[in-house]
Amino acid sequence: GTDDQDLDLTGNNLTLSGDPTPAAIDLSSYDETVSAGSGITVTPAGQNFTVAVSNPVIAMGRITSGILNGQVGVTGLVDNTGGSYTVTLSTTPTNYIVQLTTNSSTGPRTIQVTNQGANTFDVQIYDGVGGTSNADWYFTVISF
Repeated sequence: GTDDQDLDLTGNNLTLSGDPTPAAIDLSSYDETVSAGSGITVTPAGQNFTVAVSNPVIAMGRITSGILNGQVGVTGLVDNTGGSYTVTLSTTPTNYIVQLTTNSSTGPRTIQVTNQGANTFDVQIYDGVGGTSNADWYFTVISF
């Protein structure tokens, strides 16, 4: 015949009744703690939970030969000539910073933000002696 057996969970202990050698299994080492933090929200639902992570990067792009060749979160780029550009973001963040870098095989370049609006920023690129210059460049926009 078949033995009647029942599986029972009480707190962190799992037991099997009707087992000829009953021994509780302690499951407490399997407890997980999930907590919210900066940029992380936790929504519990019974024994399940949803974790959401917000990414502070709201835009990024690559400009080669004055053309936007890869981007996220950007609706426009204007080449104002002479290494001057205006980038328009697809959102209007409350507060943001812009990180810039250049890539030039013709010598050192300097790049800076010259104006920052609600959802736009202007960039100027200079050559190694301080004159305005074109170059390929990249940007990341971080909201905080």
